[in-house]
Amino acid sequence: MNHQRRIPLEGCVNFRDLGGYASSLGGTTKWGVLFRADSLHRLSPADAGVITGRLGVRTAVDLRANDERERVGVLDPTLGVVEHHVGTTDRTMHTYERPDPDLA
Repeated sequence: MNHQRRIPLEGCVNFRDLGGYASSLGGTTKWGVLFRADSLHRLSPADAGVITGRLGVRTAVDLRANDERERVGVLDPTLGVVEHHVGTTDRTMHTYERPDPDLA
C-alpha cells in the first residue's frame, strides 16, 4: 500500500501521518491512525472535509499554551472536529534571559 506522510491541505501547512515509524517493540506505528499538525485554526471547509471524510479524524488535541491559542486562534468548532485543549505552561511565564552565573 502506498502511504503519504504529508497530507496537502489549503490552510494547514504541516499536516502529516505518524504511521510507519519504527517502534521500540520492533514493529512500526500504524498508518492512518495518528496525525500531527500545526495551524488547525487555518483549516478551510475543504480541509475539514479531507481530514474528517477521507482520513476519519474526529478528535484534535491542542498542546499549545493558552497565550498562543489566544494570540493565533483555535480550531473552528463548526468544522466537525472535537478539540481538547491540554495546554502547556504559558510562554509568558518563562524568561529567555541567561541566568546570572553568580546565582548558580
